[in-house]
Amino acid sequence: MSESIEERRRKEVIDKILTFPANTYKRAFLDEPHPRTGRRYSISELESYHEQLQSTVSVEDQIVRVQAEIYAERTLHQLRMQQAQEPQRRADQAKRLAKDKETFAALCRQHGLSECEANLNLWRGSQSIEGLVQASPEELVKFQQERIEAHNEFLLNADTETLRTLAREEHAVKRQAAVQTEADLQLAASKARDAIMGGFPALPDTWNGQKLDSEFIRRCSAETQKLLQERFGSAQLTARLQGRG
Repeated sequence: MSESIEERRRKEVIDKILTFPANTYKRAFLDEPHPRTGRRYSISELESYHEQLQSTVSVEDQIVRVQAEIYAERTLHQLRMQQAQEPQRRADQAKRLAKDKETFAALCRQHGLSECEANLNLWRGSQSIEGLVQASPEELVKFQQERIEAHNEFLLNADTETLRTLAREEHAVKRQAAVQTEADLQLAASKARDAIMGGFPALPDTWNGQKLDSEFIRRCSAETQKLLQERFGSAQLTARLQGRG
């Protein structure tokens, strides 16, 4: 027996209802008599329920669309902000790099390190000079030439009083160096004289179980000093007292 038009219509409506995720009813519940009323839902009731489901889907679609628009707008705003900040970010990076290069160049000249790119990158990452490559001979010559040029530039721009002060300091350094050189020559001559004329043996590192250094010589008794001088000569004793022997 073929289905009536009404039954086909009923089946179509139920099929549509079952496609909605929001529907919680099975086909048997929608198509068979209701447990409490004993009658089946009419086609108009089923169509009304179908319309409610459609309305629910429409609202959900709107919510999803609004959420998608909000997310898209937020993403676009972030992109616009990044693009707007990009020039400043690049400028800040360039400024930091220039400052780091200036600091690194000073460290290279202070510690005799190479200005190569690998050294720069390693130092920027660790902020330590440990493990950096030493400067090449060419770089050392360059550093020395820079120091000379900087010193000459300073002298050219210095006032008279500053030049006089530098001259006095340089004279004092040279005079001290000359005095030290003279003392060294006299000590060497005294040692040679003691070795030739006195035949003194070399001054040992220890004396009676104690380290024979300048501190020992200063604090020992006059008798011990006299004994050491007679046995090893005054030149060696003086050199050891001055920390040079």
